[in-house]
Amino acid sequence: MKITEVSTYIVGNAWKNWVFTRVDTDEGVHGIGECTLNGFAKTVEAAVHELKRFVIGQDPFDVENHTLRLFREVYSDGGQVQGAALAGIEFACWDIMGKATNLPVYKLIGGRCHERLRVYANGWYRGPREAQSFHDKAK
Repeated sequence: MKITEVSTYIVGNAWKNWVFTRVDTDEGVHGIGECTLNGFAKTVEAAVHELKRFVIGQDPFDVENHTLRLFREVYSDGGQVQGAALAGIEFACWDIMGKATNLPVYKLIGGRCHERLRVYANGWYRGPREAQSFHDKAK
């Protein structure tokens, strides 16, 4: 299996834009990643397109190698922008691995270690800053 393309999608909402990546393979399996960096949607999108040349033609299962190459071989101080772009590509590769093996990603990275997890949801801070408003938005 080889990576054939890396695409980006900017999805707007009322309080920030999200940036998603899609990594396609020659076997028809694709993965989705997310690389949002608040206020820098177009900048991160450009960074993804700058970095994709390092992974096209490569095996998506070699995710650790991709991460090292996208960080080391670029020889820059890209900071958060480079890190966000790299993460979007990496997450999409993990998604491909999960789909190709028919396993949840947590099984691929060491297995489950908790029976239950508390969930944190964000984005409820628009509107009245009152308990009832947060409750209504959470529902």
